[in-house]
Amino acid sequence: MNWDAIGAIGEIVGAVAVVATLGYLAVQIRQSTRVARAEISQRMSEQVQNIDVAILSNPDAAELLDRVGSDVGQIQGPDFWRWTSFALARIDHAENLFYQYRAGTLDSSRLDSLMVPIHYSFRAMPRLRGTWISIREYFDPEFRKYMDSVLESIEGDA
Repeated sequence: MNWDAIGAIGEIVGAVAVVATLGYLAVQIRQSTRVARAEISQRMSEQVQNIDVAILSNPDAAELLDRVGSDVGQIQGPDFWRWTSFALARIDHAENLFYQYRAGTLDSSRLDSLMVPIHYSFRAMPRLRGTWISIREYFDPEFRKYMDSVLESIEGDA
């Protein structure tokens, strides 16, 4: 066997090693992507659960939402700020879900399932719909379109 043959065998072995390494990296990236998506989905669930647990554990908050959420009249003082905090938390959560969907870390079926509590809040609380309408211009145009379609579907269900 001459040096040319040994060199050719070495190149073939090197090429096979590179292909095997690239295959291994592709599998690792795919697994890492799945784990990242699962973690993001879990965090999105926890966000809405945290809002709901705060309401459940605070009778005053539940009373405020019952009293103020369905009323479209004026609210003032601490009630205004407490309501605004709740409304912004729901809308910010929806925006985060939409952002994760656009970034590819949530698929459309997971987005839809995570949006159920938000749909319910908008359906049950006319004031929340009014709050959205009054602040919608401050949000990303694509998110505005998405939320407007959510509200249209809710109003169509009513």
